[in-house]
Amino acid sequence: MKSLASDNYSSVSPEILEYLGEINTGHARAYGNDDYTAAAKKIIQKTLGDEGAHVYLVLTGTAANVLSIKQCLKSTESVLVAETSHLNTNEAGAPEAIAQNKLVPIPVTHGKIDLEVAEELVLRQLDNIPHGPRPRMLSIAQSTEYGTVYSLSELQKMSKFCKKHNLLFHIDFCRIYNAAVSLNVSLEDMVRASKPDIVSLGGTKNGLMFAEAVVIFNKNYQQDFEILQKQGMQLYSKMRYLSGQFIPFFEKEIWKKNAKWANDMCAYLYQQIKEDL
Repeated sequence: MKSLASDNYSSVSPEILEYLGEINTGHARAYGNDDYTAAAKKIIQKTLGDEGAHVYLVLTGTAANVLSIKQCLKSTESVLVAETSHLNTNEAGAPEAIAQNKLVPIPVTHGKIDLEVAEELVLRQLDNIPHGPRPRMLSIAQSTEYGTVYSLSELQKMSKFCKKHNLLFHIDFCRIYNAAVSLNVSLEDMVRASKPDIVSLGGTKNGLMFAEAVVIFNKNYQQDFEILQKQGMQLYSKMRYLSGQFIPFFEKEIWKKNAKWANDMCAYLYQQIKEDL
């Protein structure tokens, strides 16, 4: 079967399955206290360029997004999101149901948020207090759901916008690898430009079996996430099989190979369709 519906349809990279087979021996401490999880966290910190970041491994992208929000916000605060975002359209109301935060959708142009429009919504929300929640977070996806990519300059502007309006900055990095290859930059470059407070780091959309991560950069929000992880039913007992996927993924730069292939095939498909029209 071949499908263009979603990258979630794709198979798992053979190198990942091979590595899981290698570590599938003997016993290892449960709930993330094993050596593989420690190694995965270190390599994620190194790859993103922040050894002080806290890294937590979870099973799904929805969990990473929702727990990121819940860790940072009160129920009286809201999240500004692109109207096309997964948070707004494809997570079954989980942010509202679990994190208990209202989402404020922002109209987009080709999937990307216009900061002038976002600023209008922030000011409108502030004027509506106490009848509405206080705007406290901006969440974007890189790449966007339309496949468009924020440049490093645009990410810098997003970061400055958040600081200007006292907003925390969350980025759904489920497709960061495609964006990085497209821009010809490192993952660290992306983080340095955007200065996010917290991110959802993907894996499943780029060759892993079931592996996502919450990475918390802002030290004010690092405490006790592991408790929230347990409450949120994301503390996997045999964690080495989840975290272990990230080790060859970054060590062997599987992320880059897979992202380049996906981007090249997308460009090829576009060219073929264009020629047939």
